[in-house]
Amino acid sequence: MVPPGHRSEEDLGLPSRPPACMPMSSAVFRFTRDGRESHSTMISATTDAMSVVLVWQALGAARRHEVLDDSGEEFLVVRLIYPDEQADQAISDLDEQCDTHGVLREDVPGG
Repeated sequence: MVPPGHRSEEDLGLPSRPPACMPMSSAVFRFTRDGRESHSTMISATTDAMSVVLVWQALGAARRHEVLDDSGEEFLVVRLIYPDEQADQAISDLDEQCDTHGVLREDVPGG
């Protein structure tokens, strides 16, 4: 129950948290530009990559992300967390968003 005067995560448009018993998977990816022009020359590769991550997260219930390295403008390293039952769809959605936003992704070993 949300206390009076407070808004729930759902009211704020934030993704719901998975139940504690929901099995989750995660993968770490390094995102870079694929060489195509960005929608704006002022947008960095990390901004394009973050767009991919945020749309990906919104496409599936209980998906989350954790930025691990955003120290430069040329790449972004992110841990993506998603329910086990969404594994195939999560990767398919990620591939689609990378293609749409002109971003390449590579697995980070040991992530």
